[in-house]
Amino acid sequence: MKGEDRKARIKVEKRFGLKEGQAVLCKTCKNIITLPAHNITVNGEYIHEFTNPEGVTYRISCFSSASGCMVHGIPVMDHTWFEGFSWSISLCSNCFTHLGWYYKSDDQSFFGLIVDRLLTNPALSLLDILD
Repeated sequence: MKGEDRKARIKVEKRFGLKEGQAVLCKTCKNIITLPAHNITVNGEYIHEFTNPEGVTYRISCFSSASGCMVHGIPVMDHTWFEGFSWSISLCSNCFTHLGWYYKSDDQSFFGLIVDRLLTNPALSLLDILD
């Protein structure tokens, strides 16, 4: 692993209180949603805070992959929080809780997941879940 990549990985693990191989879970049903290693910066930040047109404020974290999510709906550009990206709703693939949004542009895509709807459990290893 390159030095820069290793430093970024350590920052992610510290931010989530997890070690490599541990998972980010749906807070509602404990379904594995993604891994801390998939956390990415978008517009220079890992965490963003936005308010939708109805006045609801969300704190989201961006992930390059979230295999525990299903994308629902036709992508739209209306009220997008990331210029040039359309969005669709992202749901937990197990319990269908709204976890955030899937963003897509012509050459890039990512998940913006609602921090308060995710569980990070440092005592729960991905290997423990799969056994």
